[in-house]
Parts: sequence; C-alpha cells; structure tokens
Amino acid sequence: MMHIGSNIPGFLAHDQFRQPFSPSLFTGKANVIIYFYNRDFNFGCTNQACAFRDNAALFKAFNTEIIGISADTPERHEEFSREYGIPFRLLSDPRREIRDKFHLGSYLSLFQERASFLFDMQGTLVYRYSSQWFPGGHARALLSFLHSFRSFRK
Repeated sequence: MMHIGSNIPGFLAHDQFRQPFSPSLFTGKANVIIYFYNRDFNFGCTNQACAFRDNAALFKAFNTEIIGISADTPERHEEFSREYGIPFRLLSDPRREIRDKFHLGSYLSLFQERASFLFDMQGTLVYRYSSQWFPGGHARALLSFLHSFRSFRK
C-alpha cells in the first residue's frame, strides 16, 4: 500500500487517443487524481467514471487533473469515453505494471482493488481512498478532502 507522503511512481502509458502520458507532465503545474478501476463498461466502474465526469468542473476549480487506469486497451477506452462523455484521460495498463507500482491488490482474489490517489503539485501523495462497494463515493471523498484545504484552490 502506498503511504501518505510517498512520491508518485514514474510510469509511461497510452491514453484513449493513443497519446503517451507520464505523471511528470503535471509536476509543478497541477494536482493529480489517479484512480484505478477494473474495466470499462462494468456497472460499478462506469458509475465511478461518471461520478468523476459529473464533478470535473469542481476538480478543475481545485487545479486537479483526473486520470483513470485499467487494463483495457486504448481502443476500448476510446469507445467508453465517447459513450459516456468522459473528459479526462483513461490509461491502458494491460500487464498491470502501473497498478503494481501503486501496490494494489485484489479483493477476494476476484476483483482488482478499486483505489483513488490524490497527489499534490509536487507529486506527493496527500490522500488515498479505497472502496470496492461504493464506486461513486471516490469522487465525493476526494472533493470533500479538497474542500477541506484552501491550499488546493487555484
């Protein structure tokens, strides 16, 4: 498990538009939420993505970028983001190498752990939320945390 105060792990992945992404793109520029989910078009995962989508403007007000990661292909991510109007990057992690860097496990050996991480502009982990059963709660929990701290406002 990643601990509060840990630095964001380095990685390179491709998004739904086949563009490369590295967290270093935002270092010094924006806070970053990285959330992990099981797969596109799954009921709970769709709920989780749509909760972030529905609150995207609020996250922007806190200078916070949202990044979703699953093992799905960039093509599947593109289809998913188009169908649900997802305005943020969805990264492909087919071998779950990024997930491993975040020290995420599985639940009951059946489901990959659903977790969200908030990194400040320096790339330091300031908040972690994990809930397998309340996927829509991830966005609410992160917004609540951001509202608690004025330092995250633009």
